[in-house]
Amino acid sequence: MNIFDIASERGMNIQFGAAKLKEAHPNSVFLKLTGVSGNKLEIVGESLGGSLINIAKVDGLSANFSGEHPTLIVHNLDQPGHVAEVSSMLAHKSVNVATLQLYRESRGGHAVMVLECDQEIPQEAIRWLEHLEGIEKVTYYSLLEGC
Repeated sequence: MNIFDIASERGMNIQFGAAKLKEAHPNSVFLKLTGVSGNKLEIVGESLGGSLINIAKVDGLSANFSGEHPTLIVHNLDQPGHVAEVSSMLAHKSVNVATLQLYRESRGGHAVMVLECDQEIPQEAIRWLEHLEGIEKVTYYSLLEGC
């Protein structure tokens, strides 16, 4: 069984095309992903060698994470309080943050939080985040639970 058979079994549709990525690592891939819920995510991933990968961009904003841990990606308006709300919710759910990275396109504009965690994040916690004022999109990636 190959990767295409596995994807088909799981109801995934895979299409290939060419892309020109400016200032990208030579071993990069641009992925346009659409989840079963219709949520969309664009990422640029880099193969660093030795089975190591790096996610370099999320929806056009710079990033730098491996995806080896349960990862929460929160798109929000760049306003005070969002980091505190997310980290407080995780603490309440007994989820430890391994890494936290913040990115923004401009002051007061769109921002992204990338949180790699030591534990899985409960689905009800993710749904709660999605309804907070100023939160634009929440994506959860886990090798155990999928995205």
